[in-house]
Amino acid sequence: MIAVRPLADADRAWAGDAVSQAWGVTLVVSRGRLHDATQLDGFVAEEDGKPIGLAQHRVDGDECELVVLVSTVEARGAGTSLLTAVRTPP
Repeated sequence: MIAVRPLADADRAWAGDAVSQAWGVTLVVSRGRLHDATQLDGFVAEEDGKPIGLAQHRVDGDECELVVLVSTVEARGAGTSLLTAVRTPP
């Protein structure tokens, strides 16, 4: 079962590694803005207490932009669970 929780400061190193492994760097350009993925808020998907996915977003007023979506496993629902958390936080 996939559990989703807010990204904590203790997750920052893992999150940076996950983004770097997925894209080679932790800097992400979205809508003309440069984001450091190690600094964004977000959510972690876990399976059996182990992090398997990450969604990071930026909130600007009443708008929310998904900047990072990474899943280290396939076909388990981590990505869907993370998208749901960003849309309607737990």
